[in-house]
Amino acid sequence: MIGGFQTNVIQAKWNATVTKNCPLCDGIDDQKHRFLYCPAVEHIRHQHQDALDVLINHRPQWIYHPIAQLSDKQAVLHRSLEAIPDGTQPCEVPNSTSHLRFYTDGACHNPTDENIRVAGWAVVCDSSPSAVSREEACAWLTPDEFRTPFLTCIATGLVSGSQSAARGELSAFVTACKTAVADINCISAEIYTDAQYILNLIAIIENGSLQPNLHHTANPDLACELDHLWKQKSFVVHKVKSHRDFSSANSPADLWNIVGNALVDKAAGASLQRIPGEMQQLIHDIKQFRKREKHNLSLVLSYLVDLNRCRTELIRKATAKNVTDQLPDHPLKLAMGSEAREAMTTYALDNPIKLVNGTLDEDLCKCFLMGSHLAHKMWIWLSMLDWPSEETWDTPPASWGISFLELMINFSQCSGMAIPLTLEGKGSTKTYVPYFSQEALMLPHTKRAGSHQSLALRKAIQTFQTLTKTKVFPVDTKKGCFSMRRLHYKGDALGLAVRPSIPKADLTMRLVEKYVADLKGARGLNLPLPDIVEVPIIPDPSFAEIDVQSRYRAYWRFHDREK
Repeated sequence: MIGGFQTNVIQAKWNATVTKNCPLCDGIDDQKHRFLYCPAVEHIRHQHQDALDVLINHRPQWIYHPIAQLSDKQAVLHRSLEAIPDGTQPCEVPNSTSHLRFYTDGACHNPTDENIRVAGWAVVCDSSPSAVSREEACAWLTPDEFRTPFLTCIATGLVSGSQSAARGELSAFVTACKTAVADINCISAEIYTDAQYILNLIAIIENGSLQPNLHHTANPDLACELDHLWKQKSFVVHKVKSHRDFSSANSPADLWNIVGNALVDKAAGASLQRIPGEMQQLIHDIKQFRKREKHNLSLVLSYLVDLNRCRTELIRKATAKNVTDQLPDHPLKLAMGSEAREAMTTYALDNPIKLVNGTLDEDLCKCFLMGSHLAHKMWIWLSMLDWPSEETWDTPPASWGISFLELMINFSQCSGMAIPLTLEGKGSTKTYVPYFSQEALMLPHTKRAGSHQSLALRKAIQTFQTLTKTKVFPVDTKKGCFSMRRLHYKGDALGLAVRPSIPKADLTMRLVEKYVADLKGARGLNLPLPDIVEVPIIPDPSFAEIDVQSRYRAYWRFHDREK
């Protein structure tokens, strides 16, 4: 986006053909002029008064880089969160026995926003003496009243260090483990959690792969603590599903786990109430600041889009007017449809320029990844193209240019082949199928679309220029060449701004005109190329085709030699 708004002052530093003046009012075209003062786009600024207020009074730096800022209070909040003490300490267990049971959970305020989230945690101890006592207690539980003296919250706290829901879950789990290890009566322990993250971490610890992978493990400090605390033979972790209804329980034991998880979930949520009022105010202020920043940035970006669209249209009209004023009237100036097709069909040059001559060396052909036969035929086809001299580039139909679709249809009719389709793989493992083969015909139309062949031809031309260090086209590729528009194509076709004289011109232009008509007004070249109609005029090469792996190796041998 920033590149799209590069001013003439900046362009003039690296392009000697560009002046510093605004093309619309002749002022110095810097950022302030373009966005705030250019009289040619005054009507656009009038429509975006709020955006101008932001740029002038609040965010003047956005005329250079429209990037949202962080609140000044963000650093204060970050330091406040870092100052939260570690609360994962051993707790006293009511009615301590040799076997302890815990439920753990974490909670998070603003969980999806890493800049302002705050996490908490809780541990509930289950002091029930047996499964029978738990089953008896279940008989008195209801969804509205599920308190029981056996389930006691023994610890809650805010997370220290980085803040996330996962760190809250781990803080609670570590606290339960510390409590079990510190209890003199404890021999074994069961810990229930609804976090799959915890189970995954325990599995990593038990198979001994935590330390080698600690550098890319989340919450490494707590993970190391858990690694030292965990007793594989004495401790067991159970996964429970969170937020279940009592009615979904399939046994008293399952109901007891639902109740334990619900209580620890409620306690973890309550831990967030311990967030100090000053910190809550900081979070509120930061959220409000970001809301205003987002609103202001949306206003400015909307203004920049409308401004750029308006300037582009004004410059296009001014350029078109200048070109029209400079050029004498030409009988083909307004030619469209069949008249334009006829002009492109009969287009011939008195003194054509050849950019490609002869045949391509066999060794270079074998460096062409899409196929050595394709390279051989395409080079011969390129040698058949006649280019106009530069002084006639502004004269129709040379000035209409030529699309890559026209070039691709012309090449296929002259050679009897098109660029092969890639089925799978990349590099030396690519699998190609000939474009006009039965296997290719079974593929979706989108795979064989003219737009794909146009891009493939552009890539092939770039490869030729790399291999041969020869410029095979006189001008660079551009979007929106006018030849297809003359045939009533509605979209912007990729192509060249200068038109050559082509072999098989009559057949090619009839096929192109039919292709455009079959699009029925569509703006994309989504139809396949036409079938081969006549006998090709480019013969097959005398050498045999080689496989993809051999072409790949040949290309890289050539590449290494060129280095």
